[in-house]
Amino acid sequence: MDGTEVLPLSSSNSNHYLRFYFTDATSLFCEFSVKPQSSAGRPWCQVRGYVERNLFLSYNCQSKEITLVGPMRMRMNDTGFRETQKETLNDLMEELQKKVRDTKAEIYPKNGSLDLHGEMKCVRGASRYTSASWKFAFNGQVTHLFDSENGVWTVLQPAGRQFQGTLDSDRDVTNFLTKVSNGDCKSWMEYVMNHWDEKLETTVPQSRPQDMARSGASGSTPSTWIFLLFLYCAILLGIHVGVL
Repeated sequence: MDGTEVLPLSSSNSNHYLRFYFTDATSLFCEFSVKPQSSAGRPWCQVRGYVERNLFLSYNCQSKEITLVGPMRMRMNDTGFRETQKETLNDLMEELQKKVRDTKAEIYPKNGSLDLHGEMKCVRGASRYTSASWKFAFNGQVTHLFDSENGVWTVLQPAGRQFQGTLDSDRDVTNFLTKVSNGDCKSWMEYVMNHWDEKLETTVPQSRPQDMARSGASGSTPSTWIFLLFLYCAILLGIHVGVL
């Protein structure tokens, strides 16, 4: 199949794509879950966004609202940005839900449940070039990887054998992931990283109270040193007079 590779899950080629957490502020990570339909009052989709392993965004398909959380909340409270990303997330989740429903009807026509979990990683390189990669899992088993830079799907074995020809053969899904990777991923990165830089610039290191107390107890003030110097000189003068 053109544009698709089939690899065992243990393949060294797949390890690079499974590392979605970074310690620098040049990567953004989103995880999402999609079900065929809502159940027990739970939304059929949920999305969470992370930067520096810190949760900063959440979205669900019931409220269809983006919620900003954590220290970035006040800095990123831009209505225009939120509305644009809300539209993108909603369209993406609806596209994936269609695929989950079709796949369930094909593989589990009568019984059985099916849910899809996904992860998207946006990375900005030293030249400020932004790229994205995706990972998908059906029922908790990683089955597909997608590299948007070259448009290649990787089907992982053995978990992906049953689901081969689902996501990786869907042109609409492929085009949508490519669109998000090349457009929205870049704008998300630029917006988040700009506000992240603001956070770093305005953060002033503070000493812990216990450190300050310790330094005050163990250190000597200038007046103490002056008194000791005066006492030392007086002793020397007394010795000198006694000798004379």
